[in-house]
Amino acid sequence: MSRVITKRAMPLLLALILITSMVLFAPAYADVTNLVVTPDSGEYGDTIVVTGDGITAGKEVRLYWDLVQDWDGEAGLLNTTTAEASGEFEIWFDVPEAVAGTHYVWVEDVEANDFDKVTFTVIPLIDPSATSGLATDRITVDGYGFGGEKNVAILLVAEEDDEPIAGKTTSESLDDWDLTETTYSETLTNTPVEPGTVEITISGDKSGSISDEDHPGTLSGTIGGVEVEGTINYVTGEIELELAQALYATVSVSCSYNYYTDTKNQVYVFTTAVETNELGSFSRTIRVPDEEDMGTGDYLLYAFDSAGNEDYVDFTIGAMISLSVDEGPTGTVVEIRGRGFDPEQTIDAGEITINGVDCPFADPDVESVDIDSDGDFRVEIVIPMVDDTGEYTITVRETGAEPDDIATADFEVTGLPSITLTPEYGKPGDTVTIRGENFTQIEGTEVTLTITGQTWSETFELEDDGTFEGTFTIPALADGDYDFVATDDYGLKDSEEFRIGFMLVLVSPDEVETGELVTLMGRGFTGEGAWNATLEDGTVLVEDGDVDEDGDFTETVYMPTVPPGEYDVIFWDVEAEIKWTTPITVTATTTLTLDPDTAPAGYNVTVSGSGFVHKEKELIEWVLYNVTADGEVDEEWDLDVWVGAKGEEKEWRVNTTEDGVFEGWFEIPELDPGVYYINATQEDYDIYAQAVLTVIEEELYIEPTRTTFARGDVLSFTFESSFPEEYTLKIYDPDDNLYWMITIEEGDYIKIDTLHAIPSGFWTTYELPSDAPLGTWTWKALDEDNEVVANGTFTVVESALEQRFATIDESIQSLSEEISGVKEDVAGLKEDISGVKSDVADLKSDVAAAAKAAQEASKAVSELSEAVSEVAETATTAAAAAQEAKSA
Repeated sequence: MSRVITKRAMPLLLALILITSMVLFAPAYADVTNLVVTPDSGEYGDTIVVTGDGITAGKEVRLYWDLVQDWDGEAGLLNTTTAEASGEFEIWFDVPEAVAGTHYVWVEDVEANDFDKVTFTVIPLIDPSATSGLATDRITVDGYGFGGEKNVAILLVAEEDDEPIAGKTTSESLDDWDLTETTYSETLTNTPVEPGTVEITISGDKSGSISDEDHPGTLSGTIGGVEVEGTINYVTGEIELELAQALYATVSVSCSYNYYTDTKNQVYVFTTAVETNELGSFSRTIRVPDEEDMGTGDYLLYAFDSAGNEDYVDFTIGAMISLSVDEGPTGTVVEIRGRGFDPEQTIDAGEITINGVDCPFADPDVESVDIDSDGDFRVEIVIPMVDDTGEYTITVRETGAEPDDIATADFEVTGLPSITLTPEYGKPGDTVTIRGENFTQIEGTEVTLTITGQTWSETFELEDDGTFEGTFTIPALADGDYDFVATDDYGLKDSEEFRIGFMLVLVSPDEVETGELVTLMGRGFTGEGAWNATLEDGTVLVEDGDVDEDGDFTETVYMPTVPPGEYDVIFWDVEAEIKWTTPITVTATTTLTLDPDTAPAGYNVTVSGSGFVHKEKELIEWVLYNVTADGEVDEEWDLDVWVGAKGEEKEWRVNTTEDGVFEGWFEIPELDPGVYYINATQEDYDIYAQAVLTVIEEELYIEPTRTTFARGDVLSFTFESSFPEEYTLKIYDPDDNLYWMITIEEGDYIKIDTLHAIPSGFWTTYELPSDAPLGTWTWKALDEDNEVVANGTFTVVESALEQRFATIDESIQSLSEEISGVKEDVAGLKEDISGVKSDVADLKSDVAAAAKAAQEASKAVSELSEAVSEVAETATTAAAAAQEAKSA
């Protein structure tokens, strides 16, 4: 037997498909590609991002530093992530301790065991424990990303164009060189040497020059046309050179370079006795120099190693300030501590500013702050009004000091004064709640609320976090918009526009389903202005509606698709920026239902909807689409949905009724099996719904209901099809003669879920007759094109009665055989009696005994003869009954 389209796949076929899929569809791994590191250079601790693609979707991605191994403190695994469905990935890492220069960032696709790499450059970093100080202050300087196991010089130098000033220039003569050798060593007299300033001049029998200008830390040049390469240690002044070949000449050698040495207010060398570890890191504690070495002012803290790797940061010597907090909103109370100021001076009001704005003292009774004999002071100030949030600089100047003689510290303003009025409108006599924040953080400080251009005012008190809350009564003023201004005792203020007058908004009805018509009304808005209305979730009901000259409006809108629930409708007066709210309840949302929701291509599906626009004959736009693994739309198709019978005059596109409902149908296009989405949209009304459609393989199943039928049985088949199409079923007897030809027509089917089936009553006329040939019969089903779509066999056997007759015949035969055996036993017994008689004649001495034995034997023979007669009679009766049954 064979079948065409069916769900009932044979185990062997499944196994074959499984094996084939394992061969044909084994995962194909793409190479890791398009690696990008951003940025491609950085300092210790910087956070770096690496992106790329080609990773097995959903699988682990690993990032390694220099070596593909577990992290050992120098190299190895830094981070892991998971690739997206597209194979793309993004992974972050912090630059570890490592020597300056090029390193390799490796990325591994764990699933595919594939690797790729990208280069990253580590640049030096110095990180001092403080960036300002006074003489003898101890500062710890940590360094990272320098050369491994290199000497380091740490200096304090003046700056020029935001860079360290140049060192002193010098030139010295070195020993003459006998160029019969190829390697030479020298040590410069003055150290540390400024990187990039070394130039060696050769004169005599051969001439040439060698310098470090191409790459700090290395020397290169020529002598008499012969290449020379070497290195210089900028900290110790040691030079190593090698000629490509001997020249057999004697030359004079001189070297010019810049070097750093202690110079008042210009250079201070802290140390040249520091050495980095194998990762290029170091830590050293230094003391800020005395004023006779480096006066007060701004400098650069400068460090470089023997190979010329360098970094520098700003450092200030002199008066300095520190802040108790370095960020906060306006109104924050900040304690400023100062050191290194003139004990004979004071800090007066107006001499502490933030980007030029005076910072008032927190204590209103303080007008001036004394500097103690150690040059220290302490005072609390309030962060004043500024234009915006962001980074600012707090500046402190002594009384009478020069404009540049200041101390500074950074402060970030995170918030500005703000008030809110609830509601934002009202008529005289109504109560309004006011709330404020980011005012002065001193409990009990007063805030005065005024109306611009009016004499009315109210007073409130602040909490210690700079907030306040209270209520006031709207004064008797003419209808209109007014500015309410809140100002505290330290000058922090904010204003809010408020509308005095009668205002009203209305939504009718206040309970609707999506698609139902809603009326929106308002009064007291800005005349000839604009208004809009939204739900609290952001759904737009009306945008840029018009207000008439009297401040009124009325507009209708169909409720867009939103989930059921209670919402606030938010009305906005655009010009006045005033908000009103009123509640509405959405009782039901837009729905879309498919029947069935699982079917093969070509199947007719009934689709019904509710909660669409409550308006007659409004068309619906239909889209059928599927999605990718990450939820993006893959492909989409337009879909026609109809009402009525396809192909007849009454066919038309589906549309809504006045109740927002509809019912129609569509035919599933020729699609591959899978999950699809049906989207129904009325774009003009922002109404939509979607349903899931599962497309399956077309099904056809034809099979006899049994493998064996008996004469007299009704021949029946299980006949199920996705579509009620016409088929011809041909039945052949064991001699291959066409016995029946059965036609299956569309009207013969009944519908069961998504299948059409032939009911059992259809087969009642196909009864196998009593003379039907016994043996194996064959059958085949043909479609309308006369193509065989299924075939098979079944067996016809005798009826149950015929089988019973055969059993009776066997019983009679067995009984006859038993009777024959009894007759043989009787004959043998007679022979035994004759023998007994002979024995009696011979035993004359025991006549009485013999006579008795003969008598008993005779009796036994008589009884046995009677039994044989009864058995024979029974057999005769049974044979007659069997014959009578056959004739019946």
